[in-house]
Amino acid sequence: MSSALEEIQERENKSGVIYLSSIPPYMKPQHLRNVLSQYGQVGRIYMTPEDAAATQSRKKMSQGKLKRKKYVDGWVEFPDKSLAKSVAAALNGRTFGGKKRHNFWRDFTWTMRYLPKFKWHHLNEFKMQKKRARTDRLRAEMTQTMRENLFYASQVDQVKKDQKAREKIAEKKRKREAAAEEREGMEVKEESEGGSRPPEAGIKRARHQPPVKKEGPGEAQEAPSQSERVRKGDDRFVLKQMKKEKGKRDTGFLQEKKGGSSFSSSSRLPEGAGTQARVKEEKGQGRSMSSSIIKRLVL
Repeated sequence: MSSALEEIQERENKSGVIYLSSIPPYMKPQHLRNVLSQYGQVGRIYMTPEDAAATQSRKKMSQGKLKRKKYVDGWVEFPDKSLAKSVAAALNGRTFGGKKRHNFWRDFTWTMRYLPKFKWHHLNEFKMQKKRARTDRLRAEMTQTMRENLFYASQVDQVKKDQKAREKIAEKKRKREAAAEEREGMEVKEESEGGSRPPEAGIKRARHQPPVKKEGPGEAQEAPSQSERVRKGDDRFVLKQMKKEKGKRDTGFLQEKKGGSSFSSSSRLPEGAGTQARVKEEKGQGRSMSSSIIKRLVL
């Protein structure tokens, strides 16, 4: 077991790898092996295929004529590193050559280089790393796509909710307008019918007022009596009567004073309180007179 591993390790240490930065158009790995086998024994070959998007674009530009597979670059392993160095030095920068007839790669120029300290397991690691990077990129793209889809779905739901809310508001507004139109129609109908319909609940009506007797062309309206004017609360009439009574009382008081009438000694008050008491007495007499005037007018 250990001897087999040692043989593999020794063989890999002796091997050399050449890197080809460009491959002749539409050349397959088997054809490349046949071309390089002219210079010595060839080991493993790996060629990177063209990107799917580039292949699709090339097919579209050629209208479906160029359907063959194309490779971008490649690696070739030689069992002997000295042979790999000599092949890279001999072919780098030279044309493919050969006969001109039926030779598609005659003018193709080789671009290759020997890779020192590069072994085949390094290429395997590079391929695995590239594969992992591609997987991670695809996973990130899928995650981003899922987020965008979820965001779009949430926005669609929000738009639907807003639309439903606007429809509800519009429906309520239509109902209010229809109810207002119906109420106006009923009021117009009641007015046209002469108010035969009883008033609806919640609608305030004007207070009932007695009908006013209209005067005829030859009739004159009768003036209300004093008692009627007092009962109706005619303030101007009451004030006017009170002023008349007060004038009569003041006139009588002045005549008594001129005639020499005076207050009795018993009714006299001290000098300091005379004025206030006189004012109070006059106010009391005025109240009694006003009340007596109103009673007389009412009766």
